[in-house]
Amino acid sequence: MVPVALFAYNRPQNLPRTLACLKNNRIDLLYIFSDGPKNEADEKKVREVREILDQIDWVKTEKIYQEKNIGLSESVISGVNKVLERYDRIICVEDDICVADGFYEYMKACLEKYRDNPEITGVTGMRYPLPSSTVKNYPYDVFFFPRFLSWGWGTWRRSWQSMDFDRESIANKIRSAKLDTRPAGNDVKKMVERLINGALYGCWDVFCSVNMLLNKQFFVWPSYNMVENSGLYEGTHASGKPRTWELKWDKEKFPQLGRLRFPETEKEQEEMRKKTRAFLNKYAVKPRWKRIIIFTKSLGKRYILKIFNAFGLKIKRKKNQPPL
Repeated sequence: MVPVALFAYNRPQNLPRTLACLKNNRIDLLYIFSDGPKNEADEKKVREVREILDQIDWVKTEKIYQEKNIGLSESVISGVNKVLERYDRIICVEDDICVADGFYEYMKACLEKYRDNPEITGVTGMRYPLPSSTVKNYPYDVFFFPRFLSWGWGTWRRSWQSMDFDRESIANKIRSAKLDTRPAGNDVKKMVERLINGALYGCWDVFCSVNMLLNKQFFVWPSYNMVENSGLYEGTHASGKPRTWELKWDKEKFPQLGRLRFPETEKEQEEMRKKTRAFLNKYAVKPRWKRIIIFTKSLGKRYILKIFNAFGLKIKRKKNQPPL
């Protein structure tokens, strides 16, 4: 039996679909961690969430309802600790994560396959929207990537117990190791800087990624995405800004769950890792000087000419070159 842990807070509008997806996956056991309200304004929504949770009758449940708000990080860390006291592995979803049919069987299969592999920290059902040609030419159903993903994930007791969630301790390890974050994507560097400076809060998943990089470990990612997020713009860490990419189930391309194809060597996965890193770097926050160049190029020749003219500068045209 592999228990699923559901972490909920104040989003009753997202919860029904998340629960419907878990029901369709025929999970064996559901642990529910419901955080308490931050203020009076949250009380109604938290109450509505728990009314929905109390109606679950399709699976055995263990419910842990907090009276006061402890925050997502503490909820996840303490919740995973609690479950792993009794079980050696766990699958986790938050209240806005919608998993496709087959997600549970896929996760269980991967958790069994890599349970004794010290290089693997965990498994996820999410994969960023890579170019279709990359996935089409990849002959396996999973690949390894050195980055933690918290949208539908699983791990083992042996991995979780080695995680360091102490800010001062992890900062010392980062400095000592002169940590190179580039393998996980260019955006991780900024996260690590903010983590060390104490400017990043509620960042349990960043701690997980840093631990993986320090230990040179990987997460198992699927070749085809099995996760959607229905609360991108309203969660604890939502920016409110529309994303330029969309996460959708690859339903017509899911692997045959009874015959998952696992890679045997690092070389076989190089292209998938390369394309994943390119995707992450494309949407990472770039240095200011790069942003200026990109913005300037986007203006077009006509507007660049106007800017030069405004400062009394002249651009010499080649002979017979048409006017801008």
